[in-house]
Amino acid sequence: YLERNAIVGRRLLILKAGSGPSNNLIRSLIAGLPSCFIAGCHEDRFVLKRSLASRNFLVPPSTQHAFLPALRRLIESERIDLVIPNSEAQVKIVSDLRDQLSCRVFLPGKPVIELCQDKYELAMFLRHRGLPVPPTYPIARLIDIDKVYSRLPPGVQLWRRIRKGAGSIGASPVGGAAHAQNRHTAWQEMRATTPGP
Repeated sequence: YLERNAIVGRRLLILKAGSGPSNNLIRSLIAGLPSCFIAGCHEDRFVLKRSLASRNFLVPPSTQHAFLPALRRLIESERIDLVIPNSEAQVKIVSDLRDQLSCRVFLPGKPVIELCQDKYELAMFLRHRGLPVPPTYPIARLIDIDKVYSRLPPGVQLWRRIRKGAGSIGASPVGGAAHAQNRHTAWQEMRATTPGP
């Protein structure tokens, strides 16, 4: 819960500006907090062109060492009060850099961010605290799929998901062990990923 008065008139920086989710966030912020100044940044100049922010800045990719100095300069020059990451990867990066930034990040603590990066670990954490989560099983090797399916009721709709990442990448419904194995193999071939968590 964030009190409206605490953010009125503040200067915000939205990461991944120009993407659909960031533009939706910017639209909502403008509608609800019209006195806020909103800056946006993105590493792709073509995406940045679509940004709805008042001012936009091209920054290096967040995976490069040049990102932190560029972000810090931007925060200082625009007198940013709050950085708002708008993707799972950006949340992790900003969380890791929070102690090196001169503004607020309004994120949970680093241990919470780390836990939420792994869907299976998060599900187990929630289950052990009595919260309902769907049956969830890790599959590190293709031969483990048969063992998992033998524990489940027949005919139930299942989802195959990768443990890390966002945007439903790698997610697909599966109808049985063979189907799950085929999806897993196809995903590895298509994305050149390695098996395991």
